[in-house]
Amino acid sequence: MSSIQNWAIPAHPLQGGDRRVRRRKVSRVRARPQQTQVTRQVRQVWSTGLFQVPSGEGNAIEVEIFLSSFSNQPENVRVTVNRQSNTNLEPIFFQTLQVPAGGVRNVTLSEGVEGETIEINISPVDTAIVPSAGVVQTFLADGATVTLVWKSPGDFVRL
Repeated sequence: MSSIQNWAIPAHPLQGGDRRVRRRKVSRVRARPQQTQVTRQVRQVWSTGLFQVPSGEGNAIEVEIFLSSFSNQPENVRVTVNRQSNTNLEPIFFQTLQVPAGGVRNVTLSEGVEGETIEINISPVDTAIVPSAGVVQTFLADGATVTLVWKSPGDFVRL
């Protein structure tokens, strides 16, 4: 978009007060913020947010993380589990996993999660990986399992 604007040029004191008007063509370009590679990589994470892992009352509690691939090639995914400690987040698990093409990979955390408030982060988000997670309780007497908390793919939020 361009427009013509009149610009009055003030007279220089030594020129005796001569005022001229010049016409100048001004082009206006609307600036759009550009998303750079650096800003895209700041936080590309699927996160559950903080949630409470129940206590097992004598029975084993495990956090299961499932990564399903809908890609035609293997994908590398970073899985991080953080525990809330006072006002800080403390990592209790960090691993890069390779998920096979069209396959599933799972991670089981059995120590240090019972009764804790945790957060599960999966990155990068631009892969064809669909995460889900569950907290299961195993009854030692008969080996039966009960799902106490389920985080479906829709419960993971992109940050």
